[in-house]
Amino acid sequence: MGFLHVEGINFDSCIFDTSDISTIRGGSMLLESLGSELSSRLTLPLVDAGAGRAVFALPEGGWERIAGELARFLGSDPWRHFSIITGTGETRGAARSSAILSAPSQWSIPPFDAKGATGPDPEDFKRPATKCETDKDGKKTRLVSASVKERRDVARRKRPVLYPEDGGLVPPQSFESIVVTTEELPFVVRNKIAVVVVDGMGGGKLRAAYERAGGVFYTAKTAFYDRLAERIRTWMAAEGLVLREKGVTAGQCDVLLWGGDDMTFFMPARKVMSFVRLFLDYGAGPFDPAGVPKLRFPHRLGVVIAHVRTPFRQMWHMAGQAEHMVKQGMTRADRYGESAVAFALFESDALPHGALSEHWHRIYGGAHEPEAEVFTRAEFARFVDFCRETRAGEDGSGDALSLSQIYRVLQLGRLSGAEGSPPRSLTHRDTDRAVRNLLASHLERAGRDVDALNAWGEVAERRSLAVLLAQVAQLAPYVEASFPRI
Repeated sequence: MGFLHVEGINFDSCIFDTSDISTIRGGSMLLESLGSELSSRLTLPLVDAGAGRAVFALPEGGWERIAGELARFLGSDPWRHFSIITGTGETRGAARSSAILSAPSQWSIPPFDAKGATGPDPEDFKRPATKCETDKDGKKTRLVSASVKERRDVARRKRPVLYPEDGGLVPPQSFESIVVTTEELPFVVRNKIAVVVVDGMGGGKLRAAYERAGGVFYTAKTAFYDRLAERIRTWMAAEGLVLREKGVTAGQCDVLLWGGDDMTFFMPARKVMSFVRLFLDYGAGPFDPAGVPKLRFPHRLGVVIAHVRTPFRQMWHMAGQAEHMVKQGMTRADRYGESAVAFALFESDALPHGALSEHWHRIYGGAHEPEAEVFTRAEFARFVDFCRETRAGEDGSGDALSLSQIYRVLQLGRLSGAEGSPPRSLTHRDTDRAVRNLLASHLERAGRDVDALNAWGEVAERRSLAVLLAQVAQLAPYVEASFPRI
């Protein structure tokens, strides 16, 4: 008895190699079906699966039986357009390690067939355009590459997980349509899209504990994500994430690589804080309410907010880095306890080509640590309340501080050193001390209890008060758009 591990890699070349939403969605949906398609083709029991990954039980002598069929499957359309690695082993871990070690020899894209091409594909700008694409009436429209055609055809024929046939909605038709709204929004929030990369925490330990309790982990995990999909559909309806345009009623949120290690959601940034709260709350609930209710399946979330015209591949990469920063920034004590999130905001800046940590160092200072960007579920709830309690309205009315006042306090805190000295970073302890003094003076002038500073310090926890205020200045408009004052 052994295991076969099959995994899609190199998503840059087979999913996120274009900015066309249908092509991206089609590639994602194909990889989501990899496990079921292979299980049917190879007649092997599926042990576990997620988007782009599948694990099969391999009976004694099973590899000799299926090796040729597996090679033929992976070399056929549409799978030949993907980079897929395989490995076998006596344990699941050994099979995965074997697949990873074989990656250099298996990580390839088939040679392009340029016969009949008139130029490059109009979507990915690199593959030769050799296949004729047709519209819904069967009329020829343009030439595209074989890879793009396969993916777009799948996106036309099949429904993604959040949009079942009987749901009354179709998925978003373009990234630009996601940000369309009639709501009155702060200028900084308009035309912004949010990309959220999600990964489960402690899945191996959860599987072991669940199977010790007599459960079938893959079945329970599928049910866990089915319940999540239903909750997200309910949330979309409640938030009014629907656009009626040109006779089509489409949603304004979708997911790629459903159930995989890089599950990726995208939505209008005006609703991302509400979505984060939904996901953090869901991860705090039972993994299997009817079976083993004490077990939890928390997740890490990396969120990037940028202009809708930002290349999606860049946002996906940066959101993945933010998710990885959550892993780096969490302590062993809470890593497997609560879901957690980190945010990266690019309002008018182009996304950096380097590491996200370098971007944060430019904003906060070289001493800034990933831990300061992590919000566990409890911390996120306190942060949302803090934004609402400390922020005044844009007209100056409200509880305490307008955005301009926050920026002014931070600026004065950085300039509070000796005359002629350069501005200090937000992570410098003297900056934090100066910010606290400035806030105390402001609270006194506003007739507020200065002891409120102590409560604000409790909200900060992983970060200085100066860094916390900088995060409020960046994220408060999105908090207020997601949770408007009543």
